[in-house]
Amino acid sequence: MSPQNSVQRDYLCQMLNQTISRTSGTENIGNVVIAGSGTKTLGSAIGVFNLTINAGAILDPSASNYAVKVSTNWTNNGTFIERNGTVEFNSGGSQSIGGSSITNFYDLSIVLVASSLIFLVPSF
Repeated sequence: MSPQNSVQRDYLCQMLNQTISRTSGTENIGNVVIAGSGTKTLGSAIGVFNLTINAGAILDPSASNYAVKVSTNWTNNGTFIERNGTVEFNSGGSQSIGGSSITNFYDLSIVLVASSLIFLVPSF
Protein backbone atom coordinates (compact mmCIF):
# COMPACT_ATOMS: atom_id res chain seq x y z
CA MET A 1 0.00 0.00 0.00
CA SER A 2 1.17 3.50 -0.63
CA PRO A 3 0.22 6.36 1.66
CA GLN A 4 -1.93 8.90 -0.11
CA ASN A 5 -1.90 11.31 2.83
CA SER A 6 0.44 10.44 5.71
CA VAL A 7 -1.26 12.81 8.16
CA GLN A 8 -4.67 11.17 7.77
CA ARG A 9 -3.13 7.79 6.95
CA ASP A 10 -5.10 7.29 3.76
CA TYR A 11 -4.09 4.44 1.44
CA LEU A 12 -4.91 3.99 -2.22
CA CYS A 13 -4.40 0.41 -3.43
CA GLN A 14 -4.49 0.50 -7.23
CA MET A 15 -1.74 -1.80 -8.54
CA LEU A 16 -2.92 -4.68 -10.74
CA ASN A 17 -2.53 -7.51 -8.24
CA GLN A 18 -1.51 -6.45 -4.77
CA THR A 19 -1.15 -7.89 -1.26
CA ILE A 20 -2.38 -5.71 1.58
CA SER A 21 -0.82 -6.35 5.00
CA ARG A 22 -0.46 -4.60 8.32
CA THR A 23 3.23 -4.47 9.15
CA SER A 24 2.82 -4.40 12.95
CA GLY A 25 0.55 -3.45 15.80
CA THR A 26 -3.19 -3.67 16.11
CA GLU A 27 -4.21 -0.07 15.36
CA ASN A 28 -6.24 0.86 12.31
CA ILE A 29 -4.08 1.43 9.26
CA GLY A 30 -6.28 4.32 8.08
CA ASN A 31 -8.77 4.95 5.32
CA VAL A 32 -8.29 2.40 2.56
CA VAL A 33 -9.49 2.67 -1.05
CA ILE A 34 -9.32 -0.47 -3.21
CA ALA A 35 -9.10 0.71 -6.83
CA GLY A 36 -7.97 -0.30 -10.31
CA SER A 37 -8.07 -3.68 -11.97
CA GLY A 38 -6.65 -6.87 -10.55
CA THR A 39 -7.25 -8.49 -7.19
CA LYS A 40 -6.15 -6.94 -3.91
CA THR A 41 -5.52 -9.85 -1.51
CA LEU A 42 -5.10 -9.60 2.25
CA GLY A 43 -1.75 -10.82 3.58
CA SER A 44 -2.81 -10.29 7.20
CA ALA A 45 -5.81 -9.23 9.23
CA ILE A 46 -6.37 -5.49 8.88
CA GLY A 47 -8.20 -2.78 10.76
CA VAL A 48 -9.39 0.30 8.88
CA PHE A 49 -11.35 3.47 9.57
CA ASN A 50 -13.19 3.57 6.23
CA LEU A 51 -12.99 0.92 3.53
CA THR A 52 -14.02 1.74 -0.04
CA ILE A 53 -13.95 -0.78 -2.89
CA ASN A 54 -14.20 1.15 -6.17
CA ALA A 55 -16.06 -0.06 -9.27
CA GLY A 56 -14.03 -2.70 -11.09
CA ALA A 57 -11.83 -3.42 -8.05
CA ILE A 58 -11.71 -6.73 -6.13
CA LEU A 59 -10.87 -7.34 -2.46
CA ASP A 60 -10.11 -10.94 -1.42
CA PRO A 61 -9.38 -11.94 2.22
CA SER A 62 -7.29 -14.81 0.76
CA ALA A 63 -7.47 -18.54 1.40
CA SER A 64 -6.24 -17.71 4.93
CA ASN A 65 -9.56 -15.89 5.56
CA TYR A 66 -7.97 -12.83 7.16
CA ALA A 67 -10.34 -10.62 9.14
CA VAL A 68 -11.24 -7.03 8.32
CA LYS A 69 -12.15 -4.71 11.21
CA VAL A 70 -13.97 -1.53 10.23
CA SER A 71 -14.39 1.33 12.68
CA THR A 72 -16.43 3.68 10.48
CA ASN A 73 -17.84 2.93 6.99
CA TRP A 74 -17.81 0.14 4.41
CA THR A 75 -18.55 1.19 0.82
CA ASN A 76 -18.58 -1.52 -1.84
CA ASN A 77 -18.90 -0.36 -5.43
CA GLY A 78 -16.81 -3.28 -6.74
CA THR A 79 -16.38 -6.89 -5.61
CA PHE A 80 -15.74 -8.30 -2.16
CA ILE A 81 -14.98 -12.05 -2.09
CA GLU A 82 -16.20 -13.11 1.35
CA ARG A 83 -14.60 -16.58 1.53
CA ASN A 84 -14.79 -17.79 5.19
CA GLY A 85 -13.49 -14.58 6.72
CA THR A 86 -14.86 -12.26 9.38
CA VAL A 87 -15.76 -8.63 8.90
CA GLU A 88 -16.16 -6.82 12.21
CA PHE A 89 -17.71 -3.42 12.77
CA ASN A 90 -16.41 -2.00 16.04
CA SER A 91 -17.02 1.60 16.97
CA GLY A 92 -18.50 3.92 19.50
CA GLY A 93 -19.99 6.06 16.72
CA SER A 94 -22.35 5.61 13.80
CA GLN A 95 -21.25 3.31 10.99
CA SER A 96 -22.67 2.35 7.61
CA ILE A 97 -22.52 -0.46 5.07
CA GLY A 98 -23.28 0.78 1.59
CA GLY A 99 -22.24 1.14 -2.01
CA SER A 100 -23.65 0.25 -5.41
CA SER A 101 -22.66 -3.45 -5.21
CA ILE A 102 -24.26 -6.10 -3.06
CA THR A 103 -21.91 -7.28 -0.30
CA ASN A 104 -22.07 -10.84 1.01
CA PHE A 105 -20.45 -11.49 4.37
CA TYR A 106 -19.53 -14.97 5.58
CA ASP A 107 -19.16 -13.94 9.23
CA LEU A 108 -20.38 -10.44 10.13
CA SER A 109 -19.57 -9.35 13.67
CA ILE A 110 -21.10 -6.17 15.08
CA VAL A 111 -19.52 -4.79 18.26
CA LEU A 112 -21.20 -1.44 18.92
CA VAL A 113 -21.26 0.60 22.11
CA ALA A 114 -23.95 3.32 22.19
CA SER A 115 -23.88 3.69 18.42
CA SER A 116 -25.69 2.57 15.28
CA LEU A 117 -24.99 0.60 12.13
CA ILE A 118 -26.90 1.74 9.06
CA PHE A 119 -27.35 -0.58 6.07
CA LEU A 120 -27.60 1.41 2.85
CA VAL A 121 -29.33 -0.70 0.20
CA PRO A 122 -28.18 -0.18 -3.40
CA SER A 123 -30.92 0.77 -5.84
CA PHE A 124 -31.06 -1.02 -9.19
